[in-house]
Amino acid sequence: MDTTKLAPDILPGTEDQRVFIGGQYDFMPTLREIAQFVRAISSPDKELIPIIAYDWEIAEQETMKKDLEILGRCHYAIFDLSDLGAQLVEMQEAVQKRIESLIVYPVRERRMEPERGRRTVLSFGLPHCGYRTFHELKGIVWRFLTEAPWIPEYIPRIIYDPGLDREIRRIRVLLATHEEDKAKEILDDLVAEGPYRNAIELWLQHAVVGHYRDDDRLTTNALNEAAAIARGNPPAEAEVAYCKGRIDLLKGKRGDAKNHLEEADRLNPGVGRFLELLGYVNWLHGDRKAAIDNTKKALDDESIPDPLVTIAAVNNLAYFYCEEARETGDVKLIYKAYELSTYLPAYDHVFRRKVPAWLETRGFAAYLMAKHLAGQPHRKIKLKRC
Repeated sequence: MDTTKLAPDILPGTEDQRVFIGGQYDFMPTLREIAQFVRAISSPDKELIPIIAYDWEIAEQETMKKDLEILGRCHYAIFDLSDLGAQLVEMQEAVQKRIESLIVYPVRERRMEPERGRRTVLSFGLPHCGYRTFHELKGIVWRFLTEAPWIPEYIPRIIYDPGLDREIRRIRVLLATHEEDKAKEILDDLVAEGPYRNAIELWLQHAVVGHYRDDDRLTTNALNEAAAIARGNPPAEAEVAYCKGRIDLLKGKRGDAKNHLEEADRLNPGVGRFLELLGYVNWLHGDRKAAIDNTKKALDDESIPDPLVTIAAVNNLAYFYCEEARETGDVKLIYKAYELSTYLPAYDHVFRRKVPAWLETRGFAAYLMAKHLAGQPHRKIKLKRC
């Protein structure tokens, strides 16, 4: 028996800090990756501790009993369904004990439900979300554990410095919870001196904080600092242009927002974050073809680190199709919108949305589909299912 393991009655931290990670141990690399995400998400505002039962000294004949005891002493649980196994029993226990739980599993395409064990998983009624990359999985885990509202002014990038990544995510939560002063205080300390003085992400966050504090001087100075750091580096220059476009849109300057977002796409083509927002701005300008084309291209980007950017693009594209179908009567667009919007209610459940936009889009698509099928006598059974 591995003497380096602790007895299962000894768990670090408090119950509110513990995150149980369950799954098939043959997929231990994935479980370890999730544990690492939990550690990276942890901050002075909210310390989180990953718990994998395998790491505790448990006799083989007591495995399930002790696993469930450990689970019961955790506030959160994340279950990976790379394959089905004992985590199904743990999920049932989590439901009974009202543990805040999330199910994740690898998928080939953007969808909410696993191919295997679909009926069993759905019967638990737990939030569940598929991931195509570990970057996407990290975003899912972060949003679940921080309960961060979705705000449209984040500057998500794939940041390879764990310390900087953690601080950026912490600042995003503070912004989302209207703690701009605390966010500014942290940013000021980070850029005062040391390794992050020239971190462009921090200056872009400064610019956003300035907007929410109605401090145009802070926003302008921060954007100037970021632009100076980015000069000569097209991808970094694109991030500055994207941030400018985001802030312009928040200020209601649609024309300026469009110009900056087009510049971002020119400097670094194919980035889903840029294209999702550009498509939305195109729609506001009445350019429906560009809106649809850019939003479709946004969904071609497999490297989006925040899953909500992808879902926003799915929602927007489905809505665009609905509007086009309503005006043109194009039945193909109705089917496309209905298929695209299939999982929007489930995503709404996973990410605890406080605004009904995704549900409204699904309702719009369902209404158009029902209206279409109502005129098809031979499809009345299908109509009932809408």
